[in-house]
Amino acid sequence: MRGFHFKYFIPVLFVLILSGSAMTAHSNRYYYIKSVISGDRNRGYWDLPGGGRRYKKGDDLHLWAFDRGDDRKYMITPAGNGWDYISPANAACGDVFCGTVDVAVESMQNGSKLNIMDLKLTDNPGQLFKVSDIGDGKFKIYINGGGGKKIICTENGADKNGTSVIVLDDNDNPACQWRFIEPEELE
Repeated sequence: MRGFHFKYFIPVLFVLILSGSAMTAHSNRYYYIKSVISGDRNRGYWDLPGGGRRYKKGDDLHLWAFDRGDDRKYMITPAGNGWDYISPANAACGDVFCGTVDVAVESMQNGSKLNIMDLKLTDNPGQLFKVSDIGDGKFKIYINGGGGKKIICTENGADKNGTSVIVLDDNDNPACQWRFIEPEELE
């Protein structure tokens, strides 16, 4: 084969493998998910009501101050076709999750709240998410429902305790940007 140099093939293949697997570096690990607008303050972490007890179907996702409870830790698990589930540690049933983050309504309207529901393996666009790195340690989280054009944000751009986590159209507002913090970073 004229003009083909095998020595150039290996580096190109390596770059393609790394670029195609960027999200897998974040899969199957627990994270605290924190609002960018909270900065270094001790608030703005994803939380479920009930103080870390086992998840309750329909619990609304909201923001709260940091603690080490399993209702504050979330795992990204591949669901296929480039989409992922995001599940709280308190929804784990052995090595799998019984519950996952879900958009509370099927219509994906702006302002729809997120909650925790039983995991669905089919007909589940409200449970499928794509975490997109936007640089500087910040991420947007896209929702499969609504054609993948909706993202997860804080309600009214707030980060105080009890603020709901909602759906909005894609935008670059800091209230729609998140940090994924590994538990080891906070211990």
